[in-house]
Amino acid sequence: MFSRSIVALGVALAAALTAYEGVTLADDAPSTDDYGPSPTDVSAHPTHTLTIDPGSMALGIVKVEYESAISSWSSVYVAPSVLAFKSPLLSEPQDSSLVAAGVDTGVRFFFTGRAPEGVWIGPQVGLAYVQGSVNGEQASAVGYDCAALFGGTVLVANVVDVSAGLGVAYVNEQVAVGDTNVGVSGLTPALRLALGVAF
Repeated sequence: MFSRSIVALGVALAAALTAYEGVTLADDAPSTDDYGPSPTDVSAHPTHTLTIDPGSMALGIVKVEYESAISSWSSVYVAPSVLAFKSPLLSEPQDSSLVAAGVDTGVRFFFTGRAPEGVWIGPQVGLAYVQGSVNGEQASAVGYDCAALFGGTVLVANVVDVSAGLGVAYVNEQVAVGDTNVGVSGLTPALRLALGVAF
């Protein structure tokens, strides 16, 4: 009788230890909280954006940007643009006109959030074809620009992209038509105001 009690007690203890070890292993198992968002959360986060820049339109420039995250903390983008109309904010010689088309490209490094959302800083470079006309005389040139901007991007409901940035740029998008220079050259503020979609 005593031996049977010992066996039963041993079986009960073994079962209790097995159950305890199972709970301990489950508690020690890595969780998605320990290593960041779950794969479902990561896959649900947009990695691409397509935006327009209403701020550039004040200067007569229509600009569209495509951005793609290449890691959780960085993204690359390309932004073709065209000078679509004459802006009253730009001072040009009388009887002159300017036509320009170009593309900017750059990298953004994110300090917060997950690319392409968060607070960022990044360099930008660009090339443009510029054609000027003064009193019927025409000339053309290849221009360039480089800039550094600091800003932030918010993805509303992971669908709507709202972004703003401020920095400084050096622009040389000017053409000499005879003795007259048409276009922009020198240091200028760099402003980004973007609105679009994320996917």
